[in-house]
Amino acid sequence: MEPTRDQQILSRVFQKAWEDEGYKEELLEHPVVAVERIAGQAISLRGRKLLVSDQTDPAKIYINIPLKPDAMDDAELTEDQLDHVAGGGEPDPGNLFPNPRGNG
Repeated sequence: MEPTRDQQILSRVFQKAWEDEGYKEELLEHPVVAVERIAGQAISLRGRKLLVSDQTDPAKIYINIPLKPDAMDDAELTEDQLDHVAGGGEPDPGNLFPNPRGNG
């Protein structure tokens, strides 16, 4: 299966951060701007924040606490997401970080 456009963008963000210390600092300080630079266009967070954590220190173990399962109970796809699932095609690049509750 071929990676989605969103996966390709995130892969490029990670690769750039690993190779370019200046970009990594930009990503940590101004994550939306840094991701948009790689994506080539604006991204929409729908009122949420984009948090970036530098987890590249091999001497540390990181644990990410995910959303509670009940936060996904009322998850629903937007009309655009439904259209994409039903008809295929390229995902909306502005939907790089979809809202798990579907409202936004």
